[in-house]
Amino acid sequence: MSDVIGLTGGTGFIGRHFLMSLLNEGYGKGDLVVLVRRQSPYRGWVEGLGVRLVYGDVGDEGAVSRFVSLVKGGTVVHCAGFVGRDKERLWRVNVLGTRRLLERIKGFGIRRLVYLSSVAVLSGNRELPLRDNMELRASMDYGQSKLEAEKLVWQAVEEGIPAVILRPGMVYGEGEPHMLPWVVNLMKRGLFFLFGKMDNPWHLCGMENLLWIMERAMVDDCMLGRAFICADEQVLTGEEVFGTIAGAVGLKKVRRIPEWMCALLVRVPKISNVVRFMRKARIYDISGIKSVGYRDVISPKEGLVKAVKHALEEVRG
Repeated sequence: MSDVIGLTGGTGFIGRHFLMSLLNEGYGKGDLVVLVRRQSPYRGWVEGLGVRLVYGDVGDEGAVSRFVSLVKGGTVVHCAGFVGRDKERLWRVNVLGTRRLLERIKGFGIRRLVYLSSVAVLSGNRELPLRDNMELRASMDYGQSKLEAEKLVWQAVEEGIPAVILRPGMVYGEGEPHMLPWVVNLMKRGLFFLFGKMDNPWHLCGMENLLWIMERAMVDDCMLGRAFICADEQVLTGEEVFGTIAGAVGLKKVRRIPEWMCALLVRVPKISNVVRFMRKARIYDISGIKSVGYRDVISPKEGLVKAVKHALEEVRG
């Protein structure tokens, strides 16, 4: 394959998987350019792959210019982003970093941009399921930063940049760094509880499924100028999600807090955030991505079991 692919966020959770997927799909090492943070704990890993590297981050004007110049005429996949509570860093990385990248892209010219946004840009809408064409409305600082970044991409589209916007739901897979280690650790210590019935939908996005969509977005012209919610075809309930994780950990049953107690806990500061997070309904209309051929590559239960086994192996290792 001759097209040069430039990847930001190549040492992140999604970026690492995407980079390995490209190599496995037959892209030559010389055709892959990765923007790498010098302080990344995965710097040594990506250096060992033999792909072309540009050291710096999306906040480094010189590094971004060198990166885009090497991808000129090719495809940029923008995965770099910060997930956390630091508002200043959210703005600096997610918004200003995207602005800087777009400015350089306009100067050098590329064949296509695939921007990894988030379903969080829609999470402020109360109507469910969330849909591709809903008004951009975020509910938290992270979502707001991705929303502002997405606005910049839409502006670039209006100015003639060929782009596809992908909005993944909560992504699970091997090496997931946020929720899974926390849940597995609590389960192993007997400190994890279900909050009530937990029959709320947890519409997730498997890594293998997201990779298929990302690779399709690089080549399918029907996707240009559009935004797509990315999530599994099969939807699990909260009870099914955590029951699957518990089974992979080796637990026969997860203890449950009764509904009447949940009604009290939701009034307790800090604990209330956990209760609401666990009982939140997550459900998305994925008809857009299905219209371009998407079907589940991996089922949620299979993917969750794989991710948990990987997490347990890392702990033992």
